[in-house]
Amino acid sequence: MILIFLVLAILGSVSANLIERYVLKSHSAHPFTVLKNLLCGILFIPIAFFNISFQNTTEAIVALIMAGILWAVAGILSSVSTKNTHVSIRAPLGQSRLLWNLLFSAVILKETVTLNHFIAVLIIFIGITVLLWHPERKFGSLKDIGVRWTLIYAVVVGLTAIADRYALRFFSPEFYGFLAFLMPAAILSFFTPKSDDNIKHLWKVNKWKIISVSALSVITYYATLRLYLLLPISVVYPLLQLSTLLTVFGGIFFFKEKENIAQKIIAAILVISGAILLKV
Repeated sequence: MILIFLVLAILGSVSANLIERYVLKSHSAHPFTVLKNLLCGILFIPIAFFNISFQNTTEAIVALIMAGILWAVAGILSSVSTKNTHVSIRAPLGQSRLLWNLLFSAVILKETVTLNHFIAVLIIFIGITVLLWHPERKFGSLKDIGVRWTLIYAVVVGLTAIADRYALRFFSPEFYGFLAFLMPAAILSFFTPKSDDNIKHLWKVNKWKIISVSALSVITYYATLRLYLLLPISVVYPLLQLSTLLTVFGGIFFFKEKENIAQKIIAAILVISGAILLKV
């Protein structure tokens, strides 16, 4: 069962990222994010049904609303960065969220920062520097709009991790997973003009691709939850980092992102190494 869940989590994540990049290359981010979160919420209902547990308190409701708002923003930023960034660059660059997660954990949750954490941060920073470095550009790829969106996305996702950990004090993981998908869809739908036909058009043209991305996202999340129940996080997390490396190779192979291949692979390995050390 461990091997099955591990394969589902890794391949689900890689496949979802590649299909999402394919769809967003020719469509806008907002309607895609609304549809994806809505479908994920619906598909998560059977999982949530078996463990509907929550505290009906004001603190729980506030925590859920804050997490929903952050995930709505993160969802849009994720789609925008995916649309404007090569998959082989976005996957390792997105791991910079770990730096922000560590910072926010120390500042907001008052968690202890160890020497391992500092070394891990340094390795990740070196990996990102290698990824963005270009001999003809003083600031590497920071002028690239996709890179900037990915870095902003990483900051927001660093905050969502804190919001999730706080909200899970009041909700079961299965029920919270359902709400974490459905709430952003509701929030983003509220800000979608009724006259906007982009959602209908996107659904008509890419219905099965969006269903596939949503199903793969749900499978990935649920398989990851199950792995955390079966194995220590110090074992699960390093194994899941294989998805980053496979996504880099997927971008190179499927989308012909063949510029600076060696540089991308070296950067990905450095970032993954730092991520593993950060969770040890």
